[in-house]
Amino acid sequence: MAKRRIIMASVFLVVAQATATGVCAQSSGASIEDLTLEEILQASVTSVAKRPQRVEESAAAVFVISREDIRRSGVTTLPELFRMVPGMEVADLASGNAAVTARGFNGRFSNKLLVLIDGRAIYLSTLSGVLWDQQLPPVEDIERIEVVRGPGATLWGANAVNGVINIVTKHSVDTLGTLAGGMYSSDEDGRIVLRVGRRAGERGAFRAYVVGHEADGFAYAAPERYQDRSSAAQAGFRYDLDATDRDSFTVQADVQTGRSELDIVLPAAMPLAPVMGIESDFSGYNLLGRWTRTDSDRASSLQVYWDHVRRQEGGLEGVRRLADIDFSQHFRFGQSHEIVWGAGYRWSEDEVSGTALQFTPSSRTDNWFGAYVQDGITVIPDRLSVYVGAKLEHNDYTGWEVQPSLRAAWTAPGGWTAWAAVSRAVRTPSRLETSLRVVDPIVSISPAGELDAERLVAWEAGWRGKLGRRLSLDVAGYINRYDNLIIWNATPATGPGQPFLTLQFANGGEVETRGIELALDATVTDRWTVKIAASTMDFEVGTNGFATMGLDTFDGNRSPGHQFSVRSWFDVSDTVDLDVWVRQVAETGGGTVSDYTDLDVRLSWRPTASVEVSIIGQNLLDRERLEMIETGLGSPSALVQRRVWFSVAGRY
Repeated sequence: MAKRRIIMASVFLVVAQATATGVCAQSSGASIEDLTLEEILQASVTSVAKRPQRVEESAAAVFVISREDIRRSGVTTLPELFRMVPGMEVADLASGNAAVTARGFNGRFSNKLLVLIDGRAIYLSTLSGVLWDQQLPPVEDIERIEVVRGPGATLWGANAVNGVINIVTKHSVDTLGTLAGGMYSSDEDGRIVLRVGRRAGERGAFRAYVVGHEADGFAYAAPERYQDRSSAAQAGFRYDLDATDRDSFTVQADVQTGRSELDIVLPAAMPLAPVMGIESDFSGYNLLGRWTRTDSDRASSLQVYWDHVRRQEGGLEGVRRLADIDFSQHFRFGQSHEIVWGAGYRWSEDEVSGTALQFTPSSRTDNWFGAYVQDGITVIPDRLSVYVGAKLEHNDYTGWEVQPSLRAAWTAPGGWTAWAAVSRAVRTPSRLETSLRVVDPIVSISPAGELDAERLVAWEAGWRGKLGRRLSLDVAGYINRYDNLIIWNATPATGPGQPFLTLQFANGGEVETRGIELALDATVTDRWTVKIAASTMDFEVGTNGFATMGLDTFDGNRSPGHQFSVRSWFDVSDTVDLDVWVRQVAETGGGTVSDYTDLDVRLSWRPTASVEVSIIGQNLLDRERLEMIETGLGSPSALVQRRVWFSVAGRY
């Protein structure tokens, strides 16, 4: 009942805003959804080279999720947005958790994908992964999401192995005015968002926001039955100041809290324990400051942030504190060289306690520091560019690591670009892999102690360009060779009183993956746009592999052999949109998780310039489906269910 009152209050607020006279928001420049197909290829991204660079000239497999992609998808969580990217793997789990990766090794704690929000890493080295249910930025504030598949370690450092995701939020001047919105679903889930943006003097602007959601429903996966309830909220602000024509400052912060409750019913245990409850809760906050100076011949940036995460789940309670400082600069040297360099330091401290699960030692402090340099060499002006770079980095787990790369891009007179790259990246061991202890008479886990870094050598190539006036194509292929992967080392009992099996993490796994990824955009008419994404991947385990690797299945069973997505945007009129999204995903888990084809439909109407009303149907082809079987320390394997959302949002 309380949730319904919240949603109705937000709807009332939005309807009241319909009487306002238009939208007050001002913009510092054209947004990406206003660009033509050709201009999208020429739009700038920063994640590939740590400097503004056109998508069409990037020597990497890069995909940009724009504001319009986000709006017309109808989804409000980060993992769901990544489903539109070729080569990305997304699976929903219980309690708002998700498994997200690129190019294989999927699981709740996918440990080879580096994710950042405005340059702040949300990858947790304690677990080697991202806690997606704890990432709650309002999608309405996102300017774009830059997704780079393939290694990005030369510029971003360790753990940027299979890809880098950089979520870029809007400048405060682009969010002036007030935004209020509410959503309510057929299974009684709800979401509200409120944002206020104002000018701060002649050169400054700020915004403040709050977003909250609540989910309540059943999910079933034999032989277990789950009742899953969760709620979470996040609030924050961002302040931007263009102090001079050269200098700009940004200060932003977020605070979050959430809780979930999972009731598990095991049929075999019903007579003794009909219901087993698992509760978890989290909280966190962060504060970031960034200074940027832009001159005619160079640009410099200094960023500092503090991040605090607390989480209690499954018998473990942990706190992680992190401080990070990073300086970067790019400048031209002569007529043919564009240099990007930088240096950084990171301090991290965590404390973990538990009952059945324990960390030994229970607390640890770690330091990372390093520097990188990359030279973009113009070999033939407007035709051939070569990028040579490396990052030298030190961490307290494996010592010094070198992560080099060599990339080249050729732009033909017709406007298309071919590129190729070879690079090396490493994944450092996590606190869990080196310190986890489980004492059990059947199976015990002992701390691994020292482990070496996992290593990848990646070979990539791609082609992107326009096929006529209304078509664009982007194709990428790769061969990834991993070695020294962290796997389970099993030791059977050698005497009475010992556990039947003792497990310990150890290096030794080898894997090779090969794949092709494709993105095709077609402007069929001035009112109809079609976006296609497809990928295939083959996963081959080397002779040194064990049955499992870390927290992920080692044989690639969690990664679909192929995926296909078609998004159709149709402007019925100037005020009505009809959007259809069809996805097809191959089976995983050796057939234990079936392949599926799914359908989302969104119909939106803008009765005024400041109000939008939408009806969104999600997962419409099946009543429910299983997307992943989670093992290890992950979430239960809940089912994704069909639902219909009603959404209303207003701006003034």
